[in-house]
Amino acid sequence: MTEATRTSALNIQTKVFIALNFFATGSYQLPVGNSNLAIVSQPTVSRAIDEVVNALNQPEIFKYWVKYPSTLIELRQTREKFNTKYNFPGIVGIIDCTHIGIFPPKTDDPVYPEYIYVNRKNYHSINVQLVCDSDMKIINVSALFPGSVNDAYIWNNSLLEPTLRRIYNHNPEGFYLLGDSGYPLRPWLMTPLMQYQPNTPEERYNRRFKHVRSLMKDNNVQFQNDEDGNVEEIDLGIFGVDDNERQDIQGLNEDLVAGRRMQHRVIRYFA
Repeated sequence: MTEATRTSALNIQTKVFIALNFFATGSYQLPVGNSNLAIVSQPTVSRAIDEVVNALNQPEIFKYWVKYPSTLIELRQTREKFNTKYNFPGIVGIIDCTHIGIFPPKTDDPVYPEYIYVNRKNYHSINVQLVCDSDMKIINVSALFPGSVNDAYIWNNSLLEPTLRRIYNHNPEGFYLLGDSGYPLRPWLMTPLMQYQPNTPEERYNRRFKHVRSLMKDNNVQFQNDEDGNVEEIDLGIFGVDDNERQDIQGLNEDLVAGRRMQHRVIRYFA
């Protein structure tokens, strides 16, 4: 951003405050322009937002503030912060999507037709995938898909999914994201533990999973034991998946099997 050359033009600070006000409130541009704190016209608000957004999207700015751990050392540090803060081992990020409302594009647009932006709640949006760390700081963003696209599709087509898969395949010591049930269960992507076990009292469940509840959207569930019924002693470090646990089972996806076993290890840890 460059400083204004006319005395009547807005300075950079005012433009940033106008944009932040719009981002924070989610308000339309006209009320922002009519605010007592910044009495400017709607077109001026629009230009200020456009200029600030373009500046924030410059690689030297965006990549400085929004960056996923790029080395094993950084991943281990992020994982340790989650474990220390929430007593939940192995987590390097929390993932979910959020719908950002937009004005409808043109119905006859040959590249971005209007209907693909209509989400399941019947308004136009972009479905944005976000990953945050233990301090709720955003460390990864994917804003490439319209509102009609579901969370799992965005994840499967993101750059982060193959990155975590490669890390797991070459160094399976327990680096995984935590997401809701809209995501596919994989050893590097933990989803809510959803099998119901009716013989566990509700009050015991609520007490045991108080830390999980602070991180998971869907928590009013109980769980199924491992297939063999054995409950081994829990490693208080970071969980890995043994080679024999990663063998493919006929008719089942190998990654899904490994993800389920990781689920059960987390269950036994908190039990």
